[in-house]
Order: sequence, then structure tokens, then C-alpha cells
Amino acid sequence: VVRGWVPFGLVEGGLLRWFRDEFGHAERQKAEKRGMSPYKIMDDEAESVPPGSGGLILLPYFIGERTLGSPYARGVLFGLTLAHQRGHVIRAL
Repeated sequence: VVRGWVPFGLVEGGLLRWFRDEFGHAERQKAEKRGMSPYKIMDDEAESVPPGSGGLILLPYFIGERTLGSPYARGVLFGLTLAHQRGHVIRAL
């Protein structure tokens, strides 16, 4: 890793934005009323979940994989159960 770089940072930021846009409409409205970032609300949800996200595993290849040279790679949320909540998914992202 090049010093100062965050591996998969572009993908991770994009996934959080995608999640906010697709599943965070209530949080966006709440954040706007409070004059805060919807990401703060998402951060609070993620912090309420212990590290490991209850076994939920993310493979972050939602835009292919540049390192392995496979644009056909796809992302996966593995281990998702009915016991998982939004905070688990956000933390896994």
C-alpha cells in the first residue's frame, strides 16, 4: 500500500453514498432538519454494532475489481440473516 492511500477507499465511500441514497431517505430528512450530515446518523448506527457486524462479510467488488483486472467481479454481502439490522449492514460497508 502506498503511504497515505486508503485501499478500496473509493469503493467504500461510493458504497456508503449508494446506501444513503437508496435506503436512507428518512435519515436524510432527519439530518436536514437537524442541520447535520446523514453520514453522522449512519455512523451512529454503525457504532451501535460490535466489530465484526455479527458475522456479516462484505466483498466490496461492486464496480468490478481493478487490482485483479476483473471488471466482471461482483460485490457480496455474505452471511446476511433476519437478525441483522441496518447498523450491521452499514458497519460491514
